[in-house]
Amino acid sequence: MGGGCPSNKPPSSWPSKWPSKLPSEQPSSASSSPSHLPSSSPTITPIQNVSCSLFTMNLQTDLYGEDISWILEINTRGKYWNLLARNSGPFSGETFYEKDLCIPQNNCFKFTINDAANDGLCCNHSKGFYRIFLDGQLVKYSIYSNSAEKEETVFGTSGKMC
Repeated sequence: MGGGCPSNKPPSSWPSKWPSKLPSEQPSSASSSPSHLPSSSPTITPIQNVSCSLFTMNLQTDLYGEDISWILEINTRGKYWNLLARNSGPFSGETFYEKDLCIPQNNCFKFTINDAANDGLCCNHSKGFYRIFLDGQLVKYSIYSNSAEKEETVFGTSGKMC
């Protein structure tokens, strides 16, 4: 019988050594109407009528990628900005990265790239750069070669002036 319990014996109150191939009779969580049948696979419902623009960021790091970070913020009102996205961890040196995001239309955004060493992406320690695109159209290309701590780019979706 392949290691499982024979089907003609009642279930025991002790846990078994091996997982059962049969569905349990008891629900695994509280439910108002438990089913004795396993559930079907989850269905994926496509999101309809989402108004978003494709934001793409390309980043070629310099030799010291761990110094680089970026954030994307959405304007909520006047001078107030909320974080929308950020890099998820340290970057490696001399490596190309690409990030795609669906961002809301008819809004203003601020992309900020930071260099902790204040030496930018180019040209002291190799030839780094970044590009940002909105729906496939180039918004900004920069080698960010100055000694500023950060470089900001403000842009709008759907032709919005920001």
